[in-house]
Amino acid sequence: MASCSFSDSVVKAIDEYHDSSSYSTSNDDSSSSGHTTEEYTSGVPGVPVETFQESIRTRTASGADTSTSIPSSSPLDEEEIVYSCAIGIPSKTDEKRLDAFRSWFQIPDDLNPRLAVREEWCCQPRFEIGVYEAYLLGGLRFPLNAFTRELLTRLGLGVCQFNPNAWRLIVSMLVLWREVFDGNCPITVDEFLYCYKPSEIGQSQGFYQFTARGNDCRLIKSLPSSNKNWKIEFFFVSGFWAGRPIEVGRDTFPPYTGELGNLRQEAARRPSLSKLHRDHVHRARLHHERDFHSLVTLRRLHRWGLGPDPSVEALAHKLIVRRRMATMKENKGKEVVEEMARPEARPASGDKRKSLSKNLDLASLPNRRGKKAKHGSSRPETARPNPPSQPSVPVVDINSSTPVSVTPSKSPAPDSSQPPQRISTNFLKNEDLAWEQFQEAVKGEDVVACYDMSLKEFEHSDVHDIFKAMSKFIAASRQATEMDRTRILLEKRIKEIKNDCRT
Repeated sequence: MASCSFSDSVVKAIDEYHDSSSYSTSNDDSSSSGHTTEEYTSGVPGVPVETFQESIRTRTASGADTSTSIPSSSPLDEEEIVYSCAIGIPSKTDEKRLDAFRSWFQIPDDLNPRLAVREEWCCQPRFEIGVYEAYLLGGLRFPLNAFTRELLTRLGLGVCQFNPNAWRLIVSMLVLWREVFDGNCPITVDEFLYCYKPSEIGQSQGFYQFTARGNDCRLIKSLPSSNKNWKIEFFFVSGFWAGRPIEVGRDTFPPYTGELGNLRQEAARRPSLSKLHRDHVHRARLHHERDFHSLVTLRRLHRWGLGPDPSVEALAHKLIVRRRMATMKENKGKEVVEEMARPEARPASGDKRKSLSKNLDLASLPNRRGKKAKHGSSRPETARPNPPSQPSVPVVDINSSTPVSVTPSKSPAPDSSQPPQRISTNFLKNEDLAWEQFQEAVKGEDVVACYDMSLKEFEHSDVHDIFKAMSKFIAASRQATEMDRTRILLEKRIKEIKNDCRT
């Protein structure tokens, strides 16, 4: 195993393994569509390189001055013009990181992995193909399997023309079909394109992604919502990267050359499936494990013939990444709690914002019946002595867009002509009584102590259990109140019917 420091390499790997659900709220499942946020773009996206080079050759042959301007009009060439925004982006992968990748992902020596030379781009290698590191982190392995060769041939695209989520999606679908059918019915290209549609990324010309053709076709979950600077880390491979000659000879489709191209229009159309293959898609949709991190593991890739037998170094690296991911999630939770408890600077006089005290007063917690928040109690309250003066409490600013509910009186003024309402002593029928019992169980000190807890500690605390129980009490109280109102209306209606019958 090549010696390398884990300080920078593992952190970069964690960024690629990162699950967006930890810090967002995407979607869950917006990330499953395969779209990623591009955070690194070239200075001149969309320039046709072939047209630029042909312009230089034409001007040189005619003795004209060679300039960098693209000709306004040019005759149609027989060769296809391929646009790419990755031209001019050099690789930052060094020898130490390449050695680490060869060990972690067990890249065969006969593929001759090498670094990029000066002015060599991933989309324009001196020979063979370029590979982004994020592809290997997403589960891509070499040599390519028959499904991958057929898919790339059908699309007319090269290996390095996809965003990282596209390869995560391809590998996850391969594993999902083998898990569902126990390896007896591998996924077909038609089944894959039936669920996901290929399309070009608008902000990154020359790169493509897969988007689900509806909610029922979004089979893979928990794909990362962003990939940071993945275009600046790549290397090159050669040899039999497309497959062993014996395996390639069995393909029923034209041989895959790996050349870059434009997406074929017929490949973007949704294929029609027979009832058998539609049932395959339906069974895969019902599978209980469909998230990326559960499907794409080193052992599962090896089990289904999609990767080599994981070595000790590969398993150790995977374990380190997983542990650091868990630590990052826990630290992020603590940072959120500390951010909520930390006092912020007061807004300027012109900023229309409200201030909310950190120290909550349980006696002023609002009762909620229906959609509007109400305050007060129908039960008489005893006068409370004024507490001794305390130092000023730090405040937390909240956005002015948050609606602040008005606290009107809970019960209307008593009318002497109406009989006094009966107050129930059962907390299931008296929400005010339930709130009073809750205030006796949870003190203000308990609520303040929650600010110093991490999210995991709060979830296992007694205060959290009491809050959960209180929510159920309030729900039961509202239900009982509605049932009591219905009973009164029914009794009144029965009485009216009896009176009508007597007359």
